[in-house]
Order: sequence, then structure tokens, then C-alpha cells
Amino acid sequence: MQLTELLTAAGRARWLLVVLPVLCAALWVGVHADDSPRATSLATVAVVVPETDTSASAVAQAVEAFRSALVSETAVQDAGDAVGVELVVDRDVTAERVGTSNLLDVEVRTPPGTDVAAVVEALVRSTAQELYVAPVGIAQARLDRADARYTDALERREGLTERSGLLLPIEAYRAKESEATQLRVALTTGLANGTVAGAGAAALQEALDRAETDLARIGTAVDRYEPVQDEVERSRALRADARAELDAVLVRQDAAVQPETLDVGAPVTESRRTLLVRAGVTGAVGGLALAAAVVLAAGLLRDRPRTHRSGPDPAPARG
Repeated sequence: MQLTELLTAAGRARWLLVVLPVLCAALWVGVHADDSPRATSLATVAVVVPETDTSASAVAQAVEAFRSALVSETAVQDAGDAVGVELVVDRDVTAERVGTSNLLDVEVRTPPGTDVAAVVEALVRSTAQELYVAPVGIAQARLDRADARYTDALERREGLTERSGLLLPIEAYRAKESEATQLRVALTTGLANGTVAGAGAAALQEALDRAETDLARIGTAVDRYEPVQDEVERSRALRADARAELDAVLVRQDAAVQPETLDVGAPVTESRRTLLVRAGVTGAVGGLALAAAVVLAAGLLRDRPRTHRSGPDPAPARG
């Protein structure tokens, strides 16, 4: 069935196409009659993209993540609370990406006289905090684990040092090994050329025995010390890597809120007439959509074929 046929079948309900839009427009204008005009400002925000991956897909993902967070209820409300103005999501803050760049066009609507630059800065700060809270938390947790591992290795090494009495067992082993070697050479050489005999040879042998006993004891300490020292070195390197990762995340977070990333235009305040006209148009469009639905439904109901009564057909009249 054609639209004109449905309108014809709707009958007097067609007047709803005129009445409802007018009523809805008047109602919407009345609702917003006390609204204060708002100033509209356009700001450009440069999104900081990851330096490790500058591909088109990575840039698009970073920009979209920033845009979604910027127009979220959390960021908008936090920015409004920070500046002391009421901001409504989807009404006062919108953002769109500029082409394929890392730039965002942000439109902000605020009461006249509001410091729009402060609003945009608060928006960006709240957005950056929301975006980087997870990466910062992960990097901080990794650093905490590395710190704990490094501290544990140092405590184990300190315990071994206290028990052995050797501050640096490896150096002590090398020194004692050199002492034993010198005693061994002196004893062997003295016995060979006859310069050492009797009590002198016995004294050298006794000193050599003590040095070799000490060398075995220090060797045991070294065997226990080396794995712990290796763990100290590994945990120190992991700690340095974790610290560097956290610093890099914090640098990116700080770069995202630098004034150089923002360019805020001058606000343009709309007149009360514009505000009321916009409200009237919005109400009229909504009323027209509602009226169209009602009229089409009425046309379909009136045009529905009537059902025949059950029973035999009446006999034809005789001539």
C-alpha cells in the first residue's frame, strides 16, 4: 500500500502531523525557557602515541582510546568538579579524530565566563589518569616484586657473610690460594736444594696444612656465596629494568597533559533566541516522528480488510 493511501485511510488522524509537532515544540521550548545560554569552544588535543609502535593501527588505537576516555562520564564529571561547573556527557563534551592524525577536535559547551582552557586541561588530566592508571599500576607492581627479590637476595648474602666471617669470600679464596701456593713452592724448593730441613721443613708443612684447611673452608663458603651473589646481580638488573619501565610510563603520562598538547579556541556564546530555536526544532522533530507513527498505525488499522460472517451465502432472488 502506498503512503498516500495510508494517509487517506487515516482520516482525521492526519491532523496529528500538524498538531503534535506544534505541541511538542511549544512544550520543549517551555521546558528549556529557563536554560542559560552556553558558550561553545573548540580545542585541539594532540594525543601522545606509543614510541615503540608508530604504525597506523597503533596510532588509531591510541587516539580512539583517548577519545573514548575523554568523553566518558568519569572524565567529564571530574573536569566539571575540578573547575566548578556542571558538565553533561554527550551534551557539553564531544570529540572527533582529525583525519588519520593523532589530533582530536574537542567541542566544549560551558556557561558564559567559564575558563574553558581550565576545563580542557582538567579533561585531559582526568583522561590521562584513567588511561594510565592500569599501565602505571602494572609497572609499579613489577618494580615492587623486583625490589622484594633484590632485598631478599641481599639479606641472604648478608647472612652468609655473617656466618662465614668473610666479607668477600671469592677474594679471600684467591688470597688464601696464593698463600698456599707460595708455601708449597717454598717447601718443595727448600727440600730440593737442601735449604730447608728438619724443624724448618716441619714448620713449612704445618703452615701449608693450615692454609689448605682454610682454603677448603673458604671454598665451601664460596660455593654457597656464588649462587646468592648471582641472584643479587640478576635481581639488581631486573630492578633497574622495572624502574626504567615505570619511569617511561610516567613520562608518557606527564607528556599527555603538557600545555603544548592543547590548543583552545575562543568561546562563542549562543544567544537565547538560538537556544529556544534549537529547543523548538528538537521538540518539533520529535513530535513529527511521534505523529507519523500514530497516523501510519491508524491508516493500517482502518484499511485492514473486514472479516465476513460465517454461514451459507444468501439464496439469489427469484425473478
